[in-house]
Amino acid sequence: MIRSCSNILKVFPILLLLTAGILNAQKNPEGLFNEAASSLNLVVDESGDVLFPEEYADAVSHYQTAVKYKEKSKSPADIQIELEKVISILTKINDSVEERSKTFGTVLIARQTAVKSNADRYAVHYWDASENKFMNAIEDYSDKDYKDVQEAIPLLLDNYNNAKKYADFANNLVFNWTPLNNTNASLANLLAPLSYSQSAAKLNNILESISEGNDLNQIKTSVDDAAVLFNKSTENAKKFSGRYSGLLRIRKDAETAGAEVYASELWNAAEEILSETALTFEKDRTERAAESSLDAALKYLEAKHLAVRTQILSKTDELIQLAEKGDADEYAPKTFNESKSLAKSVTDMIYSDNYDYSNLKNLAAHAETKAILAINVTQTIKEVDSDKNSWEDLILAWNIFGNHDNIAQEKQTEYVPPVTKEVGNAAQTKRIPPEVAGIFNPAEAEILESGDEIIIRITGIKFPWLGYLLDDDAEKILDKAIQVLKYFPSSTITVAGHNDYVAAKTFNQEISQRRADNVRTYILLHSNIDPDRIIAVGYGETLPITNDKTFEAREKNRRIELIIK
Repeated sequence: MIRSCSNILKVFPILLLLTAGILNAQKNPEGLFNEAASSLNLVVDESGDVLFPEEYADAVSHYQTAVKYKEKSKSPADIQIELEKVISILTKINDSVEERSKTFGTVLIARQTAVKSNADRYAVHYWDASENKFMNAIEDYSDKDYKDVQEAIPLLLDNYNNAKKYADFANNLVFNWTPLNNTNASLANLLAPLSYSQSAAKLNNILESISEGNDLNQIKTSVDDAAVLFNKSTENAKKFSGRYSGLLRIRKDAETAGAEVYASELWNAAEEILSETALTFEKDRTERAAESSLDAALKYLEAKHLAVRTQILSKTDELIQLAEKGDADEYAPKTFNESKSLAKSVTDMIYSDNYDYSNLKNLAAHAETKAILAINVTQTIKEVDSDKNSWEDLILAWNIFGNHDNIAQEKQTEYVPPVTKEVGNAAQTKRIPPEVAGIFNPAEAEILESGDEIIIRITGIKFPWLGYLLDDDAEKILDKAIQVLKYFPSSTITVAGHNDYVAAKTFNQEISQRRADNVRTYILLHSNIDPDRIIAVGYGETLPITNDKTFEAREKNRRIELIIK
């Protein structure tokens, strides 16, 4: 009775999740999918996929069928039937997994140790033998042949331990072997490709022997032979480095400038030419190698220049594009052209290699300022043209003729919105004007105070589980958010993206970052906000607003917040 209660308690949380999902299937089919996926993962955590391989595979098959039904737009009832089968199978697995784990506990530990050593990759012979015998032992257990099971366990332990031993030997070669590490440090794969390829081929043969479970003493003899080849490869790489040290300095400069990331196509082209140069040199064709080395140096320089320009002027380019898209070249041509001219000056300095970074950054900042000014001037002129403001209103607001009366004084004072606890009642508003309270309806967003921050919590953008793109409804809500942001012209804004807990943490973080990036881009393209004032941050699943596990609650956690400071 005690064991039975223990099993029930163990399965109970999963049953709650799955039962809640079934009840919501018609209303929230995506929620039921998420619950089933989470439960499949829970079974894996308990080694249920190993101890009940056929049953677990059956559950996965029904889940995949449900996915296909969804893609073919079959009825929710058909989808629910498949997911209920998943739930039924997983419930049976969880009801028996604890008892079966007691019998195979030592085997599971040995298996997991082998897995951590990458035995399934480096010691395939012993790993496959272990897995096959384990599956046979599980079948014997299902058939109640407990004597055969007990006899199989010592053999299983020996096989998994051998798999680990061979995998550890391979890991030591791949990660800790001095000849290989020296060769990699010398960049022999680039600078001595001929001898390096011979060394690598020898190592691959050794790894294949390890994988096949051959005699370790013979393998160790092959390792000694491979060491000779790797040492020769290292020497050849050093000879090239001594002959073409200038080329390698240029390569290092490009690498330091971030060319591999910010100018990847040029960087890869330069790497290819370098490899060709090294191969030619290794074949004693020194004249041809000297010619191609010049081509490689020029390509590395080009990659370096592009990388520096991208890092220094990317924000400037973004602002200039925003200004041009907003017709600044027509409405504020002088300021707009000044920004472009400054950007060109920075580019010319970069490509002439006659600069220091601080000067480049100062000029780029000046270009950004001019682009922002061009955007603001354009917007102002457009407001006059559209009769939103008159020239008299603007001149009085600018106060270019000094203070003449109290009205002028009021015009020149920047409005500072007061603080509010929650903008649900305009009468209680103290930091935000009363009219802001009616911008959002309750289903779209709420505006809250948290310390000295104002938070626009947008819950009306319904991101699907894997989604991060903005639809028409989302854009309409963001248009309203932009109206609110106008009341904070000097504040910084953080676009915070959030996700629920269902997927892996790294995946959740990436999805939330993409959501935040898309919202930031939309706001910049549809407002005059300085890009320096607004950043996008993805928080993944780390900051939920509710810990409830229902579909509706998780949907609330998949949200965007605009944090105004």
